[in-house]
Amino acid sequence: MTASVSDIGADAVVATECPPDFAHRNVWGDVAYMVRLLAFHVRRDWIFAVPLWVLLLGAGAVGSYLQLRYIRELANVTNGLVVSNRPAVVAALTGAVVFIVLTAIHHGLQSALAYTLRIRIRTALTGELLRRWLGGRGFYRPLQDHALDHPEQRVQEDVYNFGLYLIQLAPALVTSATTFYLYSNQLWLLSSPLPVSMPSGGQIIIPRALYVLAIATAIVATLSAHLIGRIYTRLDVVRQRIEAGFRHDLGQAREFAEQIVLGGGQALEEARARHDYALIRRNWRPYTGSAASLEAVRVLITLLASVIPTVLLFPLVLAGKMQVGDLTIAGVAFGAVFHAFGSISTNYDGFALLRSASQRIQLMDESLSYEQSSGFVHAAADRPEFAVRDLEVRTAAGHKLFSIDKLTIGAGERWLVRGMSGSGKSTFFRVMSGIWPFGSGTVEHPSQGSRVMFLPQKPYLPNGTLAELLSYPSPSDAFAPADYRAVLTDIRLERLIGDIGAARSWAKRLSPGEQQRVVLARALLQKPDFLFLDEATSSLDPKTEAAMFDVLARRLPDTSLVTIAHTDRLTRYHSHQLQIENGGVTIAELKGAAEGALINQSERSHND
Repeated sequence: MTASVSDIGADAVVATECPPDFAHRNVWGDVAYMVRLLAFHVRRDWIFAVPLWVLLLGAGAVGSYLQLRYIRELANVTNGLVVSNRPAVVAALTGAVVFIVLTAIHHGLQSALAYTLRIRIRTALTGELLRRWLGGRGFYRPLQDHALDHPEQRVQEDVYNFGLYLIQLAPALVTSATTFYLYSNQLWLLSSPLPVSMPSGGQIIIPRALYVLAIATAIVATLSAHLIGRIYTRLDVVRQRIEAGFRHDLGQAREFAEQIVLGGGQALEEARARHDYALIRRNWRPYTGSAASLEAVRVLITLLASVIPTVLLFPLVLAGKMQVGDLTIAGVAFGAVFHAFGSISTNYDGFALLRSASQRIQLMDESLSYEQSSGFVHAAADRPEFAVRDLEVRTAAGHKLFSIDKLTIGAGERWLVRGMSGSGKSTFFRVMSGIWPFGSGTVEHPSQGSRVMFLPQKPYLPNGTLAELLSYPSPSDAFAPADYRAVLTDIRLERLIGDIGAARSWAKRLSPGEQQRVVLARALLQKPDFLFLDEATSSLDPKTEAAMFDVLARRLPDTSLVTIAHTDRLTRYHSHQLQIENGGVTIAELKGAAEGALINQSERSHND
């Protein structure tokens, strides 16, 4: 799955028969998953969900009853006019007005129930997806086959659409069932046998022809809508994906506007965005065709259904065997039975969009349920130290990066990790943190209670107050204002002391070096027992970098420090070195801050 529509293979997404969200799905499986989502909401929010659903579905039945009474009053008006019975007409009109007012009140209350239920469904599903996506290790997916394209859209838009279309369809189905019950008897009584001439000259009699035709028409409409709607569902899944990619690429261009302008890449970004939009237009043509076909079939069969009763019953009216008002009731009853029995066909566009949303949620559900098996054994040590044995680290494709026979990082030690780019230094950190699954060996983590902190090369500065950025991942009230003033002084950003409570887009206001210093301030506040720095000072000039390591040594004297760096400047701040080279690892001691002398691994006994 690609992360952006501009990635390689994105053009094939539009033309493919089965995108990942749609592949191997069938309508009954999708309906079963919708029921599972609904059942999850009811279990999670049963105190409110059960009465809300009962009221909403009951409102559908009440609406059908109000409509039937209104139609009967209109029929009485017609019949009264035919016989010039003024009191009957006035009484019927009064009744019609009463049911109009009741219907308006009913629709208002039903709408309030629908909106309340929609937000509660969304809250339940969003909370669960956020918990599983952001709340655990599944947030980081090193194996791309099980990474998810645009999960943020699935949580925001697809969950919203699921609640929207479910609330539209579920009451409609209940209303249809109620309508079918209320009007079937009317249509059954008004239906008369229909003689049909045969080519051979004979006749066959269709009993209760009006009733039979209503059911048959509904079946034809449903089958036609399903055949077209299946295509519509697939194309909507594709549309959601490429729209998300278009939005992602535009957002990325906005986020990195400075880098793009400095690099002169505006024309390339415009071309990328135009290519993304071209995919949307390319998908829109068949999307429009399927939507138009679905609407045409729906309208055609609906209009035919409105004419059929008149075609069959007008001879009875002309012959004086049926009143005009009864013909009106028959037409309404036929339409009601048709729409009730064929409610899926008349609402298939909504069902197709509901199915599309549920498919995208289901793929996210399945992706989050996938657990990558790890070749590493992670265990808790009985001492405050990291220890590895028989470690062999591989790429996701299975290629060996490096191996370590034995290594111990003890309390208060300072390690420098060196190696060429791509040798596996950052992957070594991922293994130590427990998020990299590819390889084998044993990693013992510090005993319970030891605090471990990893700081990457690229800082993460979400929008918020400066206090929230400094305290991350703890809440801002975890530290006193004096603590923030102290660390800002330590990292030489005293000018920001007055902005501690100011909410800004700090990632855009601070230089890369300043951003790295803000992240280092997090370590000064958190005071971890083990601190891993993945080139976390690479954007600093040598003088500022030295000042930052002096601050770390002064403020965190007992913290074990593990640093990835490409420069010799940091040697004097570390006591040990781990060199990754050509798939092997050399471990050495750095004796004396000033001397920086290396002691060969064979002469040391630290890890023996």
